[in-house]
Amino acid sequence: MVAKTDAAQQSLLALHNRLQDAVRIGTTRSVGIYILPDVISSITKDFPNLKISLLTQGRTLTYERLQQGAVDLAVVLADTVPRGFFAKPLRSEPLCFVISPKHPLASKRIISREELKTVPFISGIKGNDFSDMIDEVFEKDGLPRPTGGITINNLRVRKEAVRAGVGVTVLPSFTVREEVQNKTLKVLAIEGGRLPDTQLKIVEAHRRSPNANVDLVKKALEEKLAVGSRHH
Repeated sequence: MVAKTDAAQQSLLALHNRLQDAVRIGTTRSVGIYILPDVISSITKDFPNLKISLLTQGRTLTYERLQQGAVDLAVVLADTVPRGFFAKPLRSEPLCFVISPKHPLASKRIISREELKTVPFISGIKGNDFSDMIDEVFEKDGLPRPTGGITINNLRVRKEAVRAGVGVTVLPSFTVREEVQNKTLKVLAIEGGRLPDTQLKIVEAHRRSPNANVDLVKKALEEKLAVGSRHH
């Protein structure tokens, strides 16, 4: 009986020690700012001995860190992932045109694609993963890109520029949910339909070594994030 008790205590101690190993999650900045903090907080409340580290950077760098084993898994916004990775879609996330409520077009129920062309467009820098994805959306859907505008590499600053009336931009809906609710930003309805959704995904390297902690966090992320699309 004593031997069994000692064995049980050793097993519990081993489990406790394993929980001390941090699970490293890579993610893009928008997902790291707007989606994951509440989710990670919830996971650590469920598993108080579990350590989680979050590394936010561009999507390409996130994939590189994943391939190198510097992170255990990644949560990204993407339509496709590079070869050599396994991706599991969690939910759809809509993209939207946003504009200042004070802009004349904000009062219209639907604006035409020709009207959209007249508004200065606030874009991200070339080579930025999200900006490149938006370029692909414009090209794929045949949307006219608004003319002129300004290039800003920071998503939050792009929001502030829109709020100040500089022009229109495209952002994931989850990044402007609070501003739309507070009526400091307005989502534009474009004639011919809205922008296509993108996907929130968990991404792993195909050759990831088995790890109970990582599997635990992955399952928790799937349960807490796979709640369907969150349209306004």
